Amino acid sequence: MSFSSLLYSQKAIVIGDSQSSYIAMNSKAELYKPLFKVGIGLVKLNSLVLREPINYKVEFVFISIGVNDSYQYQELNFTETLKSTFPNAKFYMVPGSHGWGNVKKFNENYYSKFKVSVLKNRIGPGDPHRNKESYRVIGREINKILDNE
Repeated sequence: MSFSSLLYSQKAIVIGDSQSSYIAMNSKAELYKPLFKVGIGLVKLNSLVLREPINYKVEFVFISIGVNDSYQYQELNFTETLKSTFPNAKFYMVPGSHGWGNVKKFNENYYSKFKVSVLKNRIGPGDPHRNKESYRVIGREINKILDNE
């Protein structure tokens, strides 16, 4: 791990589904294992965040969620849960994948319902369970956010 990675790992984390590991692998943000789970959906992630102690050190949270719920939004006050657990953080949704398994289409409106920032780049079509180019593009976008703060 480089010095710059150590610097950012204390303040920037990636949470959510299996795609989170590839996002972290390609960015300066660290995979936060207590809030990472393969196959996780919004309900389970919300329950895990509720159990986390308040963390004042984290400044950025990048969230990969949606594909395991087929982009069907569920009102859980997830954003409020995040803000309570990480009160000093800015939150960014990472638009997910589609066109594989049961997820044929991407729901353009899904992420806007969380009322947090959404990254411009998405994981995109095809099986997301390999380190594909879109993760490198997303990583560069995340690093640009971190470098400008």
